[in-house]
Amino acid sequence: FVHLGVEFHFRTVPVILEVFVVAYFLFGFSALVSFIFVGTMVAYFVFITWFGWTQNQARRNLRKAYYSMDSIQVENLTNFDTVKFFSQEKREEEKYTHAMLNFRKLERPYITRYLLLQLVTAGLLGIMLFGCFLVALKSYFAGEMSVGDVTSIVALISVLLPSLMVVANEWRNIMKNLTDLEPFFELLETPNTVVDKPQKQ
Repeated sequence: FVHLGVEFHFRTVPVILEVFVVAYFLFGFSALVSFIFVGTMVAYFVFITWFGWTQNQARRNLRKAYYSMDSIQVENLTNFDTVKFFSQEKREEEKYTHAMLNFRKLERPYITRYLLLQLVTAGLLGIMLFGCFLVALKSYFAGEMSVGDVTSIVALISVLLPSLMVVANEWRNIMKNLTDLEPFFELLETPNTVVDKPQKQ
């Protein structure tokens, strides 16, 4: 819980506030530069939010597949003598193999989708940088901006860029931690099936 709070309050929220501040000052130099910046930032945050929700759903499915595989292991350990007595080792082995293959099937796309996160976020940041600097340079050569204006735009975006490169992974960690907490709450909400007999007075 502490780690989750630190990631949200001290790493993610400040970056969002910085985006608003930078957009405000960029608007003072050029409305078009500010529009490009805000547009790509909206697309950036929409994408990482969508990625977090969809990746968490994939994580839930992966967890269920792992629990299924783990339950077979526990069942065979606790009922080892019964399985041996009825010569069901082959059937149990096939059942475990099927569960393991299902887990591997879900695991591969879950892991490889992190490459999608890196590629899309890097692409959006690259588009933002190229668009903002291109407009700033065109305005400079057209005599609409000074060298100081272009330098200020570069400085504003450069200060924010490292935080933007990190916030995608920070937001992913927040969503992942929230998903990982779900089994604990599910356990607390699970009714007790073993009811003690009332004590005689």
